[in-house]
Amino acid sequence: EAMKKYINLAFIYALAGMVAGIFYREFTQFFGYTGETALSALHTHLFALGMVMLLVVAVCVKVFPVGPTRLMIWFDFTYNTGLILTVLLLGIRGCLEVVGTSLSVRGNLVISGLAGVGHILLGGGIVLFFLCLKQSKQVD
Repeated sequence: EAMKKYINLAFIYALAGMVAGIFYREFTQFFGYTGETALSALHTHLFALGMVMLLVVAVCVKVFPVGPTRLMIWFDFTYNTGLILTVLLLGIRGCLEVVGTSLSVRGNLVISGLAGVGHILLGGGIVLFFLCLKQSKQVD
């Protein structure tokens, strides 16, 4: 069932959010790092964009007949790819900040560019989900 799939995914993102929070605390303590770092955003990105969003999707799938359409499959792929890419690059940037490694201008551009692609995919996924809802017979 679709609702169960989204609840399971939300649970995975919740667990990842908890692990990210622990990692942030332990990693920064290990290196004695006290400044600002992108690692601090991992926890909230995984909880809000992963767990909360997919719980909302689970409820919507239960309430509205958005069923397994091609558009919904595109939402799944686009949104989850965007979230994973965004979080992965946030983690890489944060780890580099904590260990004090500075990248070349090109390296920073690559990380920023890929993180931007992740955010674009997230936004595209949200648009696709709204289109799925609008296709639902009960939303008219």
